Amino acid sequence: MIGDKIKSLRVQHQLTQEQLGEKLFVTRNAISKWETNKGTPNIESLKQLASLFNVSLDDLLGQDDLVTMTLLTHQRMIINTNLIQAIVLFITFAAIGILIPYYAFNMDPTSGIAVFVILLPLSYVLLGIMSIIMSAPWPFVILSSALALIPVYVFFDTVMVTILGYWMIIYWVLFIGTHLLVQALAKKGGGLMSPSRLKHLFFWMSIGLSVLYVIHTTHEAVSLYQCEFCSAPWYTAVVINTLLYLIPVTLSYALFLYYRNKSRHTSRPE
Repeated sequence: MIGDKIKSLRVQHQLTQEQLGEKLFVTRNAISKWETNKGTPNIESLKQLASLFNVSLDDLLGQDDLVTMTLLTHQRMIINTNLIQAIVLFITFAAIGILIPYYAFNMDPTSGIAVFVILLPLSYVLLGIMSIIMSAPWPFVILSSALALIPVYVFFDTVMVTILGYWMIIYWVLFIGTHLLVQALAKKGGGLMSPSRLKHLFFWMSIGLSVLYVIHTTHEAVSLYQCEFCSAPWYTAVVINTLLYLIPVTLSYALFLYYRNKSRHTSRPE
């Protein structure tokens, strides 16, 4: 075991646990845990140990220890990635609930219906779709988004001086429902076709929908602009078509990114 090797090398070099800890900038208690195999030094400490005792990492680590260190490092990377993604989701969820109402009401104090019935629900549906790109498991998604409700409610109570009621809880349920539904559909699709084929399928689907949106919107906008008897301005077509195409375009692009990540993972050599 690595603990036995560290102790043996320390004794050979006539160092106490406290002296070794001072050289490695760790406590004597940490050295004691390593030597009794109750703890494992990180990769930087292992490099320092190898350099101090003039041995290679292979000599310091046996095959079993090397496998254990690799697994521990991989687990730490996964946990760190999940935490980072949860923090990003927390910030994004809270920012949507704060910034959209703030700027909308500043520009037009009577835009309440547009904000609460259209903009916020649409934004959280889109966030739910894009969140499938995250590798974090669903408990991280649920917890981080639920915690993000706190700053939104605090903002409305203190800055906007508006009673938000159950609106944000409804949006949270909408977000979680969208996330779980799209994730379930993505996993279902992965069982029918290979991630590589699905990646190409949704890539071209997203390109096709984007091109269709541009052509359709341009045609409708030009028609409205040239129409002498139409009361609606030309940009009405832009607004309506954007609302119609936004979800399918975002969904196809999110699924493309999801299957691209899956195909990279499956094609990675063991």
